[in-house]
Amino acid sequence: MAIERFTEVSPILAKVAHQYEIKLVAGVILAILFDLDKQPALIAILGLIIFDFLTGIGASKYKGEQIKSAKIFRTCVKILTYFGAISAGFLLEKSIGFNVGADDILIVFFGATEFISILENMGKLGFKTPNRLLNVVEDIRNNAGKK
Repeated sequence: MAIERFTEVSPILAKVAHQYEIKLVAGVILAILFDLDKQPALIAILGLIIFDFLTGIGASKYKGEQIKSAKIFRTCVKILTYFGAISAGFLLEKSIGFNVGADDILIVFFGATEFISILENMGKLGFKTPNRLLNVVEDIRNNAGKK
């Protein structure tokens, strides 16, 4: 009886174990490529990219422009490029043995760039864009690597 019950539960346990293996492998890869203390910032960057994409699509529709699949492809490439650069900054710090702030600078720069784009898209959608805020964010982006 116990053996029959085990054979019924066995496929379920195998699926659960497989899911945890995938999560473990993904977690190890992320820990190698990124500073896990910056997870909230990385999630924020992804959110900004998605929000920029959506406001860009909205602005195109509002202006009556045709939306092309190239925009979707460009957003995918942007995500890979941004996160690749942030990972490279983190790996640089690990390779030299001390924190130079490379990944921090990239996170600030990419975040500010996406925020500026969102504000510009708001203007294209017919909403007032706060120019003073736009200027401050542009200054932050332009001075991200300067000390």
